[in-house]
Amino acid sequence: MTKFWCVGDWGQENRFQKQLVPLLLHQDKGDIQHNKDTPQSTILALGDNFYMDGVSSTADSQWITTWWIPLQSKLLLPWICALGNHDFHQNPDAQIQFSHQFPESLWYMPHRYYLYSPPQTDNVKIYILVLDTVSLCPDTSLRFQSVQIQYLQNPDTQWEWIQHTLDHLYNIRRDSKTPICVMIMGHYPIFSLGHHGNTPELYRLWQLMKDYDVHAYLSGHDHSSTMEIKDNILLLGSSAISFTYPSIPSELRLSTRNSFYYSHPLHSVWSIDIVDVREYREDVKNLIYSNSFTMEINLWSLQNDKTDIVSPLFHYKFSP
Repeated sequence: MTKFWCVGDWGQENRFQKQLVPLLLHQDKGDIQHNKDTPQSTILALGDNFYMDGVSSTADSQWITTWWIPLQSKLLLPWICALGNHDFHQNPDAQIQFSHQFPESLWYMPHRYYLYSPPQTDNVKIYILVLDTVSLCPDTSLRFQSVQIQYLQNPDTQWEWIQHTLDHLYNIRRDSKTPICVMIMGHYPIFSLGHHGNTPELYRLWQLMKDYDVHAYLSGHDHSSTMEIKDNILLLGSSAISFTYPSIPSELRLSTRNSFYYSHPLHSVWSIDIVDVREYREDVKNLIYSNSFTMEINLWSLQNDKTDIVSPLFHYKFSP
């Protein structure tokens, strides 16, 4: 099993952000007790990593006050990081430079966009495309007046990389006997019922995801916790850490023939466990009889109640 915590819009030090520490430590401890081979969690940071204006350099005090002291000094977990629009208020490349300058900190952002594959712990191989959606969607980004336009990169180059990478992974999956999970993460949502609404510049990405059978898209930005199954693709919005915006006034579940939607308005965070569920029969040479993997999705409250670290607010099992 591989566990990810989807942590978006987290970059304001407050009591809700601090609640990540007991929650993650408790859940990691429980996983290890049930399965001695289970590795520690990996954090997927979905952008807006430092409020309100990003960081200016690798020596910016927010590395200590917002990240290291309240979170990472206690967690010591890998952070796989994407950029958000607030990270472009100053120097977004400082977060890349920090990754190269202090690799022992476990802050991982080698480039603006990149392919990440965690160490394989069971029979499921995982690939995550980490995108710079702020540069990918310039019309959307320039609606936010504090975004520094000089830091936006040419989106065409990133689109070419996305197409090439998805094509490469599709060929790997076609020839592989090992289950492969492909996810994409970026700050802006493709579809949203939240504060900011849909991102039309990402509709092109949605078509690519359908063409190449991508399993999930993980996003931040809306300051709410949402989950949608659309065309058998998981869309997870996890951006209710430091701040929340009203998306839908109360917990909501909607189900139709082809989709499922869930929204929660309070401070909360999603986790994803990717579990190998293949079944074999030795007498037929390990013929597979079931889906190759499932995604166990849980929503956890950050309202600072001691019971929050024990039981999730919501659970969903998704079999792509």
